[in-house]
Amino acid sequence: MAMAQGYATFGDFLLLKKRSEDALGSLWRAGEMEATGFKRIVWLRRFDQSGFDRQALAAEFPLAEEIGKTLKATNVVSGATVGKADGVPFLAWDYFPGQPLDQLLARVQQEQFPVAIDNCLLIAEKLAAALSAALALEHQGEPVIHGFLVPHLVVLSNDGEARVAGFGLARGLLANLDRVGMQELAAPYLAPEVLATGHPSRRGDVYSLGAILYQLLAGQPLPADPQARAQAVAQPQLALDEGPVPDDVAAVLRKALATRPEERYSSAVDFKRDLEKLLYGGAYAPTTFNLALFMDRLYRQEIEDEDRELQREKTLDVTPYYRPAKGASAPTPAAVAAAPGSRVGLYVAIGVIVVLAGAVGYLLTRPKGPSEEETRRRHLSVEERGCRRRADHRQHDEQPRHRDPDGCGHRSALPRRK
Repeated sequence: MAMAQGYATFGDFLLLKKRSEDALGSLWRAGEMEATGFKRIVWLRRFDQSGFDRQALAAEFPLAEEIGKTLKATNVVSGATVGKADGVPFLAWDYFPGQPLDQLLARVQQEQFPVAIDNCLLIAEKLAAALSAALALEHQGEPVIHGFLVPHLVVLSNDGEARVAGFGLARGLLANLDRVGMQELAAPYLAPEVLATGHPSRRGDVYSLGAILYQLLAGQPLPADPQARAQAVAQPQLALDEGPVPDDVAAVLRKALATRPEERYSSAVDFKRDLEKLLYGGAYAPTTFNLALFMDRLYRQEIEDEDRELQREKTLDVTPYYRPAKGASAPTPAAVAAAPGSRVGLYVAIGVIVVLAGAVGYLLTRPKGPSEEETRRRHLSVEERGCRRRADHRQHDEQPRHRDPDGCGHRSALPRRK
């Protein structure tokens, strides 16, 4: 087992590698520790930016925890947990090799490597599937929504799956929109009315889906200026000057990004339905395999490096870093080692073992007492012998005899003398 050296801890987590940093905080690959090693490897989102309203976010933890336990879907992260460590709120979920979507979008723009229309539609459909699964659940009589869908809370796996994190945290995140960094992060993706009021909605989630689809197609986020944004939505262009977005795709995009909420799709379910018509109507040929192939072409070296890193990290000895939570049971006295240089503990332990071994040996080898059946037979044998002895003396007994119920004779009472 390799020694874990040069790592930092965060609560019960060992920070293995920082994957990104943004206005939300930092995103890590981390190991959740227990006494024997790693319980699991996770994506760890720490909301550790300076000035972040941590109390507002922590207030949403009960809802996020509840949703994390009940919302199970292919395109939703699994094992989602929330908590605080060192005073910093965090969100953790089961690790899978992949890339945060905001990092992928930046890489595509940097390397001038456009995403095929098929893959753009497929990614958007997978995100819509995650939101549709949430809408099937209810909280306090209302369907569950996301409310803060941004690429920074989406991870695209190396094998072509898109998974969404952050369900239940929207109100706590929206409470931080007054911070400049958060405003810049969220503005390209949140609906105008959500930015203005801080209240999430189903139609607001539709807008966020449309904004992500627009960036996948155009290679850049929606413009911040309202007039420039309206123009971009009216006549969307593909990345790298490859021409206008096809009409059928542009129509879906315009409906999702309508300024007035009532003109959008009513929910992610309706949006997903129209995306599926595009995907499987014959004009496009999307497959998860092709999306995985795209990831391999874009990140081949990083994928190979991460495979080696994960194999090494899974064998790390976390003993120097692991600290049991307060209230954890202490070792039993028998497990406490004697002080260095003293053999008293050793002798006591040997003595205890010898005594226990002797006791066990005695219990295993001692003569066993008669069984219940054998005891009954012996008792009957004694009674039968008594009966035979009394029968042998009948000829010498002049007094009359009676038979008792069990077949043995007994003397009648002698007459009193006068």
